[in-house]
Amino acid sequence: MSVNFRKLIGIFLVLLLISCTDQRPKNDQQDASVTNIHFKMASTYPSSLIILGSMAKRFTDTIDLVSGGDIKFQFFEPGALVPPLETFDAVSYGALDA
Repeated sequence: MSVNFRKLIGIFLVLLLISCTDQRPKNDQQDASVTNIHFKMASTYPSSLIILGSMAKRFTDTIDLVSGGDIKFQFFEPGALVPPLETFDAVSYGALDA
């Protein structure tokens, strides 16, 4: 390889790394403006039902723990928001988040 080709590759790699850096300013005001995300989650199965119902409650607790409280799912029992057999349709139309 010639010296000019190596320099050209070096310059290209430096420009590539510079373009990949985060150029946004980091300050406390930006972090304070971030709001928590809340989702409504309806279920077809009651939370008292073993495995199918209890996993939904466990999911909400796990997401809350992993996200540090920034993402929250609010679990609703069957029939609280929509009829149990219409949950899928409500999510597909955008009336529910999950």
